[in-house]
Amino acid sequence: MTTDEKLAAILAAIQTDPGHRGLAELFAYCPDDFTAACRSLESHPHRTLIVATGFYIPSAKPPAFETDGPLGAAFLARAFEPLGYRVEVLAEAPVQRAFDSVHPRPDRDRDYYVGPKAFFIAIERGGPGADGRCRTM
Repeated sequence: MTTDEKLAAILAAIQTDPGHRGLAELFAYCPDDFTAACRSLESHPHRTLIVATGFYIPSAKPPAFETDGPLGAAFLARAFEPLGYRVEVLAEAPVQRAFDSVHPRPDRDRDYYVGPKAFFIAIERGGPGADGRCRTM
């Protein structure tokens, strides 16, 4: 199986919508993004991956941070560190403590490499809409 075939198989597996939330429509907008991101990550000269996660949901009962982004960050760390990547997670203190409890690294320092020396991924991290406001789903 070629690299392109492997990437296509992975993409097909992750582009499912078992909850029927209408995600299939979103997948059609950027059909080549997944392959481009994988190739960019593989060819990046610096093996540093910074993952930003954690999104506070004040309307939740009780108010809390979302939970699937930090789990995705832990998955990425466990997948990429054996491949020689340095993985750092950036999140608010409560999320960072939770992440560190499931993925402890006693040698962890906080000297993050940003800019061209790091590959940056955001998972379930809110950003402003066109009006400047962040919203939950």
